[in-house]
Amino acid sequence: MITEIASSLAERTRASLNMHKLRILLEILVAFLPILVLGIIGTRLGTDTLLGGMLVTLGYILSILVATVVLKLRGSSWRQIGLTRPQSWKRNRHDGGLGVLCRRLDPQSNNPRG
Repeated sequence: MITEIASSLAERTRASLNMHKLRILLEILVAFLPILVLGIIGTRLGTDTLLGGMLVTLGYILSILVATVVLKLRGSSWRQIGLTRPQSWKRNRHDGGLGVLCRRLDPQSNNPRG
């Protein structure tokens, strides 16, 4: 009798964990759907065109918004998954500017056609 109860409990726990993993996978797919769809459309239009670039950028923004809604529905936040504000905005701007400067000075990155 006790082994049957323990076995039933273990089976329900496994089923619950599998559903939890499936739910997480579904949430990830839903969050990435806008960037996937708009990224494909924008790439087909040409990322070097204004419309193509805007669609790809819109895909990123929509994916962030969808991910935020998914996190709120779970009762979670960006902070709980490891994203926090920088300790120093000044250093953050400095590092970003340095990255842009390095990209501009790299002759390989100045050719949009590769």
